[in-house]
Amino acid sequence: MRLLFLEYFVKIKYNILKGNHMNKFIHLKILVFTQIIVLILMIIGLSYPLDSTLDPLLQEYLTNVEVQELNTSYLILIITLLLLLLINLVSMIALLFKKIWARKAYMWTTFIMLPAPFFLGTTVEHSIISGLNEILMFASGMLVTLLIYTNVYEEE
Repeated sequence: MRLLFLEYFVKIKYNILKGNHMNKFIHLKILVFTQIIVLILMIIGLSYPLDSTLDPLLQEYLTNVEVQELNTSYLILIITLLLLLLINLVSMIALLFKKIWARKAYMWTTFIMLPAPFFLGTTVEHSIISGLNEILMFASGMLVTLLIYTNVYEEE
């Protein structure tokens, strides 16, 4: 088993030295599918009552926050963020179909959504949701870097 593992890495090193790098579009596919899977898991996690496993003080805080009125500026912010998230998701899928507009749309929506947590106020979430959010942000950063510094659509 150990020999097969070593042989695998020797083949990878040989391919890199020979110039047979993994296609950049494959990296793009991996990052896009990672984000889509994590988004689906986050939706499942948000629909599942994970809040019931939180500390009672945090549960009380969450119920008090839910009771508060939603003002119009907060509703406008939420609607804008949902619209940006939809554009981001559509552009992510369009990246898989090699659409030129998707590259700019994905990067712009990602950069515009970055300061959103500063306006949402205090949030309490389960560690599973928080971990999935960290994976999503990491994959998003890697994808933006890939899109900025390489041409993922060129044939090698």
